[in-house]
Amino acid sequence: MDRFRNLPEEEEQRDDVEDLFIEFVERVLALQGNSPINKCSISCICVGSVRVDAWIRNVLEPGVEELGLLIVLDLQTVGKKKGWSPTCFEGKKFVKLEISYALDIDWFDGRIFLPMLRTLILKFVDLSIDKFGSLLHGFPALEELVMGHITWSSRDAAVSDASLKRLTITSNHIAYHYFYLGTFSVDTPSLVRFCYSDYDAIDYPVVKMKSLVRLGLAFW
Repeated sequence: MDRFRNLPEEEEQRDDVEDLFIEFVERVLALQGNSPINKCSISCICVGSVRVDAWIRNVLEPGVEELGLLIVLDLQTVGKKKGWSPTCFEGKKFVKLEISYALDIDWFDGRIFLPMLRTLILKFVDLSIDKFGSLLHGFPALEELVMGHITWSSRDAAVSDASLKRLTITSNHIAYHYFYLGTFSVDTPSLVRFCYSDYDAIDYPVVKMKSLVRLGLAFW
């Protein structure tokens, strides 16, 4: 009984800790002033998307080359299929971007353009085949794509990009038991390295990798 009686007090303490953490992050970011940050990583759980937007814009304004985001948003402040705004990624100097645990990044479709981005890492994100293709068009200099534990909106998946040179896809069998793709297409004429470790799809209707020199496959 004592355990349950103390729950409101424990929740209040957690809220206090969260407020202190948010205040600490914002104070640290404020210290940079106009000095650029070459590499920044933000990892947090249950923080509102508006505040996350502000943090990202803060490091982008003076210029950042590498940004890593492992953020589980507070579902009380965002819809089930929403997250931070794509406008917060308006950084022309980006060369590397990593996004983990985003609820759904399909809303970036057609609304994000990073002309210098060379490496994109996506882990534990939701994708749809059509909008993902449009998303990649916003990264004309992309050379490396890493995808781990991806949830596709349908049983069909595809990666199509003319400039891509390195592609790594890792298994989702731990988080999503026995998730089999219906079709998986790869249209990457400049690809030189392809590493795939996942369940095999039923069919591979498009496979274009004429420049490939290194291949690693592991089917579950």
